[in-house]
Amino acid sequence: MPDFLQRISYFKENIAFICDDKSYTYAALLQSIESKRQSLQIPQGSIVAIVGDYSFAQITYFFALYRKKCIIVPILPRNMDFDVGEFGIEFILQVHNGAIKRVDSQKYELLQSLKDSKQSGLILFSSGSTGKPKAIVHSLDTFLAAYSAKKANPLRVLSVYLPDHIAGIDVMCNTLGGGGTLVIPKQRQPQFILSALKQYEIEILPASPTLLRLLLLSDITKYDLDSLKLVIYGSEPMSEALLASLHQALPHTNFKQGFGTSETNAMKTKNMQEFFKIVNASYKIVNNELFIKSPTQALGYLNADNSVFDEQGYFATGDLVEVREEEGQKYIKIIGRVKEVINVGGEKVLPQEI
Repeated sequence: MPDFLQRISYFKENIAFICDDKSYTYAALLQSIESKRQSLQIPQGSIVAIVGDYSFAQITYFFALYRKKCIIVPILPRNMDFDVGEFGIEFILQVHNGAIKRVDSQKYELLQSLKDSKQSGLILFSSGSTGKPKAIVHSLDTFLAAYSAKKANPLRVLSVYLPDHIAGIDVMCNTLGGGGTLVIPKQRQPQFILSALKQYEIEILPASPTLLRLLLLSDITKYDLDSLKLVIYGSEPMSEALLASLHQALPHTNFKQGFGTSETNAMKTKNMQEFFKIVNASYKIVNNELFIKSPTQALGYLNADNSVFDEQGYFATGDLVEVREEEGQKYIKIIGRVKEVINVGGEKVLPQEI
């Protein structure tokens, strides 16, 4: 199987990326990646924070570091309010000007094992329900392999998720892996998103229910969005009333529920009303809680309890689910969250349903 960059080289003439009203072909993207790989004064296999929002430079730095088998930590500038060295980061790369800073860092066996195996890596931060950031470590080689096997699907996709979030990275890799065009709106306010949807005749919009509600409030029906084929919603619950309003406003558009976590990546799903079936990963339900084992699953946390990954490799999502069977197929619906395990008098209290 070709690696991810070999895969996207098949689409050289296609438009890969549109940002600030500028279009870039896959050929230009690959050329820029190789140029940055050669010029970057960062040693092979380093742990690097790339600081910046989505741009052509940010994406090319991301894949240049992947090519150099680095462990990549995407961070937005506004989130640089912590000691990066605490999470093993060795270099900080500023996307807007290419400046590189060396930092002292803590050592971790998990990161060293990635280096020793000459694999690229990805570190994402998830606050979880406690608010304490968890550093989640993925093998980026394994992560991208899932997108390298995609069928060609050259559609226009609007990216509204952030580049330091699992959903943003999934949308980017999924679009490029299929030879599609990733479009970044000038800003993430509703009027800019609606304008981009119309201007670039966007066919797929992955978005949260909160954003979709804001688009409705911004009078989505005033925009000609006949090109919009599919809205994939996720990251939070979708109310039946909101979904009905969206169907009414966009009668030509299909709506599909996505599902995923920072630890497992996005799942392929099949919808049945408000229920969905997980297609490309194993799962089990223990005491009504959903456990998932995904091909693109994280290797673990740097700074948190890894017991959420059980002895069989399943990740405890913390989601409580309801199950429905239809024609011998099991579909699930997220109905709530499991409370965090807490210590009371030095003893662990089992999670309670909420």
